[in-house]
Amino acid sequence: MDRFDYLKFVLIALALPAQYLITQYWSNDNVEQSIALKNLAGSLQNIKNYFDLNAWKKWYVNFVLERPDQFKGPKVFFRKSKHINKDNEDDIAVEVLKYRKQLVDFAESSVTRSPRPNNVLFRVGQVVYIKRLNIHGVIVGWDDKCNAPFDWVEKNYQLEERNQIMSQPHYLLLVDEKDEYLSDKVYVYQNDLVKVTNRKIKHRILNSFFNSFDGGQYLKKKYLQTVYPHD
Repeated sequence: MDRFDYLKFVLIALALPAQYLITQYWSNDNVEQSIALKNLAGSLQNIKNYFDLNAWKKWYVNFVLERPDQFKGPKVFFRKSKHINKDNEDDIAVEVLKYRKQLVDFAESSVTRSPRPNNVLFRVGQVVYIKRLNIHGVIVGWDDKCNAPFDWVEKNYQLEERNQIMSQPHYLLLVDEKDEYLSDKVYVYQNDLVKVTNRKIKHRILNSFFNSFDGGQYLKKKYLQTVYPHD
């Protein structure tokens, strides 16, 4: 191995810890992961910086510590231990719900939705088509109006449409992997949805939310039923 090959090996080895951090703890969103990796490359502009501890420290502060929102709810809620016994799954999920009490954005609050508002037209477990994105998904949560950080609203909704859209119920969906969308979950407004029947969804964590599919919709697990008792 000549010096150049050795240098390439060292650079790749140094980048691996950062890549692991991004893919495991940054976000489930492939787009966000790609942006974070691109930002990392931009922070380390030359070979010298790869060996500079301050360059790595600067990247960590800018793209990890200053983005605590990327480390909350979904990653904890979605991940499922390989060693969980099916008989204990609901008990463990109840403990997860206790943690989620503090997570209120994107229909992830575990506060019981009762009574059910009349303006919420769709239910947890229903499969829907998202017109704007041309994809399908299954509903795993809802808010009676938009419940998202302001920076997310600014990026996703035009100013002239914002008031009308934000007053609508919003739904958290697991995206059907067969549609090959960039993200595995989306938060969308009610008027953008169309109910679909006789379509099963493929998603890596689908079984964490539902017991089975009855041909019309997915049947909620016990812990999800406690949050949405009227769905």
